[in-house]
Amino acid sequence: MKSKHHPANLALVLSLAAATIVHAETPPKIKMTTPIPESITTPAKIESRIGTLEFPQGYATDNTAETLYEYLEFMHGVEAFLYALPGASVHAFGRGIKSEGGDNQTVLIFEQLLDSRSLFLTANTESIYNAMWLDLKDGPLVIESPPDILGIVNDHWFRYVGDIGNAGPDKGKGKGKGGKYLLLPPGYKGEVPEGYFVFRSPTFQNLYFWRGFIKDGSTATAVENAKRFAKVHPLAAAKNPPPMKFIDVSGKAFWSFVAYDTPSRSMLQTDQQFPSIGSKNKDIVINADGTVMSGSAQQPPRGMKTIRSRPFPAGVGVCCCVCMDPRKAGSTRPGSRVSSNSWNRLPKLLTPNLHKKHSHPTAKMSQIKNT
Repeated sequence: MKSKHHPANLALVLSLAAATIVHAETPPKIKMTTPIPESITTPAKIESRIGTLEFPQGYATDNTAETLYEYLEFMHGVEAFLYALPGASVHAFGRGIKSEGGDNQTVLIFEQLLDSRSLFLTANTESIYNAMWLDLKDGPLVIESPPDILGIVNDHWFRYVGDIGNAGPDKGKGKGKGGKYLLLPPGYKGEVPEGYFVFRSPTFQNLYFWRGFIKDGSTATAVENAKRFAKVHPLAAAKNPPPMKFIDVSGKAFWSFVAYDTPSRSMLQTDQQFPSIGSKNKDIVINADGTVMSGSAQQPPRGMKTIRSRPFPAGVGVCCCVCMDPRKAGSTRPGSRVSSNSWNRLPKLLTPNLHKKHSHPTAKMSQIKNT
């Protein structure tokens, strides 16, 4: 038996179907509905410098998640490199000093000036350099300054602790007429006797070095002043200080700054092998070969074994770029793209904060690389 369709019934069915389709495509406007601004929602597709990122219904696809996590690890790896550079650099300096016998009572001195044999940080051939690596683990140290020097103490992150000598509070007098300093370890709560210029270091290991000056074409005065007046001894031994030792390292070759090549000399392994200087980023583990892993678990998270792109070479590249091709106006010689310490002195972002023990990380990194 054939069914009969009345034209009026057919029109009703079609109108209901159309209404259903419209209802499915257009959400109902309920009285209490609040429109969500597009600016706070995640688009289904994002075009970025790392590729097309897809978020169907607000969730990342597997490929997008892997891409983003690898990018995040790489970004943190480069950041960790830049933050670690000052600490690794000064640690390498200290390692070089210790390799030649330097310690709390032993000064390395270049009696015959520097030459090209030693890989030395920020050196010239017209100063009489003296260097010590000071350890505060056994308590405060007294530092007595020779006259007419430019000296400085930096902590184990290459942060400024204080000036000694001509630029310091003793104004270069030395000779027991005001050049006496007391260097206190982190967290020190003991008695602080009077009669000293007091420096407080946030780290136990500290770099202390100074420059003497040529007079009448001779190094003799600076060398004599160093050996006669430079003293470092524990505060506890102030009444009976141990004798000072001086080792002439003129013409000797020793390593005094960080390398960027093999794991055995890499700044990353240097930092790993001396964990007491602390970490700038507790969530990142930097491997000796330059790879980066999450530090939150023994096993890397899903899909994040060890990052395939290594941040180590990129970090080296960033250092060179910021140093040699800075964006800041006035940081290069006129008519040149090359920055110069003689022109710029110190990176502009670093200088205003130098005595606050705080600096812009890129500027600090530029200073370390520049030297």
